[in-house]
Amino acid sequence: MKIYFEKVSELVQNSPKIFDEWYNDVSPDKQARIDRISDISRRNTLILSDHLARKAVSRFCNILEKDVVFRYNSHGKPFYPEEGVHFSISHSGNYVVCCIDEKPCGIDIETVRDVDLRTARRFCTENEIEFINSSNDRQSAFLYIWTRKEAYFKSMGCGIATVLRAVDVLKTDGFETVMDNDYILSIFKSNIKF
Repeated sequence: MKIYFEKVSELVQNSPKIFDEWYNDVSPDKQARIDRISDISRRNTLILSDHLARKAVSRFCNILEKDVVFRYNSHGKPFYPEEGVHFSISHSGNYVVCCIDEKPCGIDIETVRDVDLRTARRFCTENEIEFINSSNDRQSAFLYIWTRKEAYFKSMGCGIATVLRAVDVLKTDGFETVMDNDYILSIFKSNIKF
């Protein structure tokens, strides 16, 4: 598995014009969605997300970035229509990440922030709620669970449109999670093909 990690602010500071170049590689449909966004930071995040996915597929398949054409499933998840190419994208705050592998994979990043812990009842299993409540840092514990759930369901191509309580991510193999003062990143790699 290969992982790509970028900070939007560093690219804006070091190469602000690069976003204009990458925008030209985005599909017309996605350009139309980006054009409706007035916040320049959010626009740059979406452009970088598309670029990282395109870069990952290009390198993985040994083709030119301009030749990468994405399709979208019924949940809006982009995919590259070649057998054995699976990727996932996520962004939060200043960060954009992408993972790619020959097997289904998912990635999620969340900036460390205050969250309404009452939502845990809607999304978490009893075991996960106990994990959160027994933690010294309940906010980070919730985000730890949340990023794992997102990564898991993204690997199946359905994002969080599914019943999140259906899977206990503390009892499921295949995760790697990195916690930092600024973000929490979880990756899920499946051993089965969907």
